[in-house]
Amino acid sequence: VKLALVGSHFRTYLFNTLRQGKFEMNSHSGKSTFLQMTATWCKPCMAEVPALNKIASEYSDRVDFILLFYVEDSKQVERIAELFSDKIMIVPYGNNSPKEGRVFTHLASGFPTNYLLSSELELLDYNGGAAIASTYINEFGEEVIVSEEDAFNRNYKKLKNSVKLLLESEL
Repeated sequence: VKLALVGSHFRTYLFNTLRQGKFEMNSHSGKSTFLQMTATWCKPCMAEVPALNKIASEYSDRVDFILLFYVEDSKQVERIAELFSDKIMIVPYGNNSPKEGRVFTHLASGFPTNYLLSSELELLDYNGGAAIASTYINEFGEEVIVSEEDAFNRNYKKLKNSVKLLLESEL
């Protein structure tokens, strides 16, 4: 699937963002796009928020950050949006969002999933998942503890590598 998607081009989309109003994702902006599919009920998505906020504050001058945010209850949107940097455009998706819903239907492959788009809207790569603080038993029967700090560092590193790929594509 990845081989079929990477290298394809997105078309122009007009999003209704929660805080910034209308935003057109197009090939004329001159900026790469970090597009994430996320959801209110997704624990790894929420665990990734601090690292995503830091990355957005560092790179929003060169990369557009857009979250297509699946919400089960529209009352949650405002409360959850407060967790995110104002450098991140939040596009709520729900039953009343037909345009964003079509995008969501085409892109959904799990939460969170990051789509990395060049300034020409070419899909350079996509990746998914996020670290979350937890304790588990690995394949060798050993207990592994992932602290909040470890989870943040892993998420930050993954996101930074994604943004580096975007910036390298513009050279």
